Amino acid sequence: MRWSRLKWLLLVVPLSLVVAHFDRAANLAPGSWRDASRASVGLAPDPAVHREAIAQVYAARAVRWRGYFGVHTWIAVKPTDAAAYTVYEVTRWGQRRSGSMVSVSDRIPDGRWYGNAPQLIAEIRGPEVDAVIERLDSAALAYPYPDEYHVWPGPNSNTFTAFMLRAVPELRADLPPNAVGKDYLGRRLLARSPSGTGGQINLFGLLGVTAGVEEGLEFNLLGVNIGIDPLDLAIKLPFAGQFGLLGGQAAEAAEPDESDETTVAAEPLDPTDLSAARRYTFSWPYSEASTMQPRGGTSRGPAVTLLEGPTEAWQQLRAADLTRFERDRRAILAMAGEFRTSFDFIETVGFTPDFEPGQPYQSWATETVDVIEDSGEKISLQHVIVMQFIDEDGEIQGPIVQKHWRQDWTYQDTSLHSYSGNDSWEAQVFELEEVAGRWSQAVYQVDDSPRYEALGDWVHRSNYSAWTSDETWRPLPRRESSVRDDYDVLVGTNRHTITPSGWVHEEENLKTVLDDAGNIDGEQAFVARELGVNRYEQIVDFDFSARSDYWQATNEFWADVRAEWARLYEQRERFELSTPAGSPPLFQPMFIFAAELESGREYDAEQARAFIRETLAEYLD
Repeated sequence: MRWSRLKWLLLVVPLSLVVAHFDRAANLAPGSWRDASRASVGLAPDPAVHREAIAQVYAARAVRWRGYFGVHTWIAVKPTDAAAYTVYEVTRWGQRRSGSMVSVSDRIPDGRWYGNAPQLIAEIRGPEVDAVIERLDSAALAYPYPDEYHVWPGPNSNTFTAFMLRAVPELRADLPPNAVGKDYLGRRLLARSPSGTGGQINLFGLLGVTAGVEEGLEFNLLGVNIGIDPLDLAIKLPFAGQFGLLGGQAAEAAEPDESDETTVAAEPLDPTDLSAARRYTFSWPYSEASTMQPRGGTSRGPAVTLLEGPTEAWQQLRAADLTRFERDRRAILAMAGEFRTSFDFIETVGFTPDFEPGQPYQSWATETVDVIEDSGEKISLQHVIVMQFIDEDGEIQGPIVQKHWRQDWTYQDTSLHSYSGNDSWEAQVFELEEVAGRWSQAVYQVDDSPRYEALGDWVHRSNYSAWTSDETWRPLPRRESSVRDDYDVLVGTNRHTITPSGWVHEEENLKTVLDDAGNIDGEQAFVARELGVNRYEQIVDFDFSARSDYWQATNEFWADVRAEWARLYEQRERFELSTPAGSPPLFQPMFIFAAELESGREYDAEQARAFIRETLAEYLD
């Protein structure tokens, strides 16, 4: 096993250097770095138009040879009604100019870093940001290394940015893995992760581990970082950076700026290639275009082949002389298969006087949905994502395998555990006559912890089959919890519709505020209505074999996780699931255990079950 991991390390390091080379070459203007462009790339809102307070975090490839190995990061802020931005950063030459490495200037906030286009790592706006800016200014004065600068392992510009971010967790900024020096803690061993959503332990920036909601799991060896971000479905490579598949708080790449003479015009889109299109049938046509640009996954995958003609499951569903129960079952089983998926969410209505629509969300995936249990009146469907992506050189990388969500369907279910707000779930018990002919759908997180559960009805008419839920409470999904804190729960309905080519999951959600007791706030209860459309289209000739390898190695473990949750459901009428202070999110220890099994560790059921019980006990109240 040690040799296997060493071989992977020997592969990852040169691969990362190659990717870093092409990434730097693609962003760096020709000629001397001293003469390179410092022009804006259009990521910073115009202060003359946007009067609200703004704080942004940027990263760009470092100057000269250092750019092959890492990035330079900085923070730009604009208080309410300010006419210009203030930029906080550390530069080696700063001490020669001002006596301190720390630079506080009014330079262009989104300017190219000596020819290298920056990426927007994080951004927050609004009246509450003025207080954040004050804390950032105080943090800059408290930076402990104003007279020191070492490219490796630190302190350097990334050490400074990470120090600043720990003072303002509101930004939730996930610095790139090639921000060398971000993990340098001096003589300290423990600290909050730079995003403020986890913790880290590190020895002089040379050896350590970081775990956080935003960072995922990162390992630092001799200042080089490698890791995974399960919630964003991203891999983190030394020198190369992060390659995200489903987005989340993904870095926003700079768009070409016509005023920047060093920008190379992009090739026109192939009209037959719709993978790069990010569009909506309806939106907010009078809003500034940049504020309504969809966020989410921006990576590209290889072309896939859609299944021609109706699926076999669709034909079986449309068979004549089926009982209602059997037609319901066939509709549920029709959601199994191999799919190209797309995820679209947009706010359509606002309910508050100062409402401004949030950015729409778009993403994509290739995934399998497999039947892992079918006992007649209960069907369990496990989603597993298997993705490949195209890098800057046009080469296909991957696959990346990620256990995704699970959905359990139960006929005439009399016992549900429904989400009740404030990270809590409560048992609901029904009489049999109340659920006659109905199916419940229970949805679980990637680590098999509960998400939401509701009853609903299947309706079949001619060539139409769909299930619609009762009103359902759901916790904020990752796409929202990473960027929003102005509401507490999604209240809405789900519809699952079977189509000749797959199925569609539609959501209509009210973004809802709760009081301290977990009740809907009577004064300003609702923020916005959101619509979501998730399409699953059957594909053929795509290599999903990595899913089989993963599931063969980890299936017993995840079965034991499900069994422990079933035991807890029997024992508890109510429970609260939360992350203890200083601990990583629940999925991380579970995924680490599964990764060890995938690497060849033999499964010890007794040991695994003890680990599952002890781990869940830490997160349950």
